[in-house]
Amino acid sequence: MKAVVTGRLRQEGDNLVIALELVDARDNSLVWSNRYTGNRQQILELQDQLARDLAGKLGLRLTAEEAKRVTKRYTEDPEAYLLYREGVYHMIKFTEGGLTTAIEYYQRALKKDSNYAMAYVGLGHSHSLMGSIHQGPRRGIHKPKPISTRPWRSIQRYRRLTQDWGRSA
Repeated sequence: MKAVVTGRLRQEGDNLVIALELVDARDNSLVWSNRYTGNRQQILELQDQLARDLAGKLGLRLTAEEAKRVTKRYTEDPEAYLLYREGVYHMIKFTEGGLTTAIEYYQRALKKDSNYAMAYVGLGHSHSLMGSIHQGPRRGIHKPKPISTRPWRSIQRYRRLTQDWGRSA
């Protein structure tokens, strides 16, 4: 490994500040840094810009298809995306309270964008973790009712998403 990327996200009201650094792993020297600012509604555009800048600083020569994958979005709704990210934050605590909160955030994200496959994945994963870690498999298995009623397009997006994960692993 030659370089490490670190970043910080700070929210000040509706404004977001993202600080990104590329550090040489051999001597811990700063190779590049940049600061991105915008409001919450611009989070997806900020991420796209950040990804393009970082790929450029790493000297990556991306094909058109690779560039498209780097900036691929699973929702166009910035609020749904932020709710999803909040769900991830709480889910990885693995506590009963954290998983309960994560489920609530994923459900809120799905109210914003009912076709947001990543939110369905997080919702299902949270229910599975809740059942296997805290409630036992019998109690946790019947809870995720929204999954059985989700639109067919979300199932197709989920399949494409898991195929993308398999290729990038």
